[in-house]
Amino acid sequence: MQKLLESYGILVQENIKDTNVEINENTITICNTNINKIDLSILEQKQINEITIANCEIDYIYFANDNNVELFFIDCVFKSQITARRSNFHKKVSFEQCIFEKRIDFSRALFSNQVNFSLTKFECEARFIETKFSAKYTNQENIENNFREVVFKDKAFFDSVKFKARVSFEIARFESEARFVEAKFLAEYTSQENIENNFRETFFKGKVSFDSVEFKAKISFSIAQFESETSFSYTNFNHVVIFFHTNFKDSILFRNTSFFKNIIIFSEVKFNNIKFISDKKLNETNTNDIVDQIYHFQDTTFKGIVNFENMYIKDLNFKNVIFNNIVVFDNTTLNSKPKFINCTFSNQFNIKQEHIQYNFKDISKDSNDLTKLPNLENKNKNDDFTKPANLRDLFRKLKSNRIAHHNLIDASELRAQELYARELELKHQKDKTLKEKVEQWQLIFYRNLCDHHTDLVLNLKWLATTITVFLCLYFFSKYGLNFQHFINEYNNNSIIKYININFIYKFESYNGFIFIFYTYILIFMLWNVFRIFFSFAVILCCIINQPKLIFGIANLIGDNSYNAFENLLITLYTLIVGLIIFSLQKTARKNTIIPN
Repeated sequence: MQKLLESYGILVQENIKDTNVEINENTITICNTNINKIDLSILEQKQINEITIANCEIDYIYFANDNNVELFFIDCVFKSQITARRSNFHKKVSFEQCIFEKRIDFSRALFSNQVNFSLTKFECEARFIETKFSAKYTNQENIENNFREVVFKDKAFFDSVKFKARVSFEIARFESEARFVEAKFLAEYTSQENIENNFRETFFKGKVSFDSVEFKAKISFSIAQFESETSFSYTNFNHVVIFFHTNFKDSILFRNTSFFKNIIIFSEVKFNNIKFISDKKLNETNTNDIVDQIYHFQDTTFKGIVNFENMYIKDLNFKNVIFNNIVVFDNTTLNSKPKFINCTFSNQFNIKQEHIQYNFKDISKDSNDLTKLPNLENKNKNDDFTKPANLRDLFRKLKSNRIAHHNLIDASELRAQELYARELELKHQKDKTLKEKVEQWQLIFYRNLCDHHTDLVLNLKWLATTITVFLCLYFFSKYGLNFQHFINEYNNNSIIKYININFIYKFESYNGFIFIFYTYILIFMLWNVFRIFFSFAVILCCIINQPKLIFGIANLIGDNSYNAFENLLITLYTLIVGLIIFSLQKTARKNTIIPN
């Protein structure tokens, strides 16, 4: 039997049992023996089409330049180095549950048919550089390039490799460096259920490089674990990429990475340090492919620094995300405000205030139709974000983050936004208590008065308007339509004399002037653009003629006699102005106090 096998280019031990060998016309099967050498060129000369070797130890195997034999190695141990550079394999090749104890090299080899390395262990370096896996798609059940549960104990090189059909590294282990630089995964999309490029539950212990890689169809890194530095720079994901429950324990880099439909989704992923970087510049004549990208992070934890550098992002969404370290947006352009739902900010969140600043109209726009807070679920419209309760929680957390890092100016702005959301929350809440109703009206009052102590100019406008309204009401209550009495009382004043000569005399009667005067007051009090100018004009006249009126309650002290309406008017005016002045001083020193 030994001499017969030797004629086929197979050298075995002399004590091989006949029961361990089966030779048919075009096939050979060997099991449970030690093989010194296999020469595939001799097998081809003997017109052997298929060889199956199971549970054997093999010292040397020599491949021909063109191999037309179907190779099936099952549970075998290869003791010596294997070199098959530039070899062509035209039929199926299977190394299933085998062990390669020495270095293997299939660089620039061509596999024209299905390849199976499942459950195989590579004890030393494995090189598949510029290797072509050209098998065509067969059916849904078969994986044309199967590396399922493979273990690479040493470095694995798949640089510039080409996979024409589907490939699976599911549950594989890379215990040293793994390189897929300039690799091409060219499998066509088959169906929604299939994953054409499967790295599910893959373990990467060493450095990983997926730089300048092209993925033509779907790829999954679900439940994968990356222990060291990982890079996806200059990589093109031309279909869906799945990062679900993926764990990155070291830094990960996405530099000029392009995603399918410009959308990237990370769900239940754990990051250490992560960078999204673009080297491309946006100008008026050239819009790069980064502009329309959309990023979704859901149930994700960032343990280290998060850096979005020089990016152009259309939408950025975070849901149930924990930021345990610094977040930086360096020279990043956001076409819309990021959405944050139930996020936690533990360190500095360095984003421009304009990207997280909402006025009351922004917040209320999407919540006008809301009627009951517990039933606001509408996943298609991102209503989770526009819920007043969720927005209030976001603003509260961002405010606390700003306070913790001594940014009190931005914190006060976020405090105002928190109160906007609280107001809307109360607006849509049914069965409010008396305390909640009072709180709602209090929030409305302070929002319109001074934007919750953030708008000094608005506060000053209302102070001027309040004084003007009081003076006009006081003027009407005292003089009514008898404008002549007012002129006679203050005729010695240069301003009144000027008005009397240049305006009143031009009317045929005082009544005509009075009508025009009160109409003028009404128009200017309702017309917001000119209200402030009219208000300061009235106040100026009062200061020149009777400044005491401005001081409210002081008018009740002394020998002046007022009727009941004037007493009530002065008292209400004093209370309102006192409240406005209190708010004014608080607004004026907002940068020196910590928001509540």
